[in-house]
Amino acid sequence: MSVKLIDNECFYGYRARRRFDGKNYQEYFSLKKDRERLTGCAMTAVKQAAAERDVVLAKLQVAAKKRNRIKHYFLASGHIKGINAIIKVERSGAITPVYRIGIHSEKEGKSVTTSVSLNKLGQQAAWADITAKFAKHKCLRKNSKLYDKVMAAAPPAFPA
Repeated sequence: MSVKLIDNECFYGYRARRRFDGKNYQEYFSLKKDRERLTGCAMTAVKQAAAERDVVLAKLQVAAKKRNRIKHYFLASGHIKGINAIIKVERSGAITPVYRIGIHSEKEGKSVTTSVSLNKLGQQAAWADITAKFAKHKCLRKNSKLYDKVMAAAPPAFPA
């Protein structure tokens, strides 16, 4: 919940604040009336009003996040943000092409990094595997249009 009690020289009351679409949305709920501080039931009513407004702002925040998902997952080049095609040099000196994920997992709530070898699985199977892992961490359903866009954004083949 993003409701905070503010008690300073300028203001005494609750603030409900959320950020989405690149803007801060906040409203203040005063705990003063006629220069006197509210107490008891009046104070509880103001806190409840701030909490109700925060619920509305939270719903708007979730809707904005869903609406902006496509913008957050794709780069201007059309590639997926967080999936890289790289050449990995092993300790033995062997060169291995891999797809690597480095993203914040919405499912686990932390950053995750994993890779899939193209030598082991092949180009198409490796891409399918890495996008399945991406979808799992970003909570994308495999039957969604967004998942289809992710699958279609495969990078060009590695040079042989």
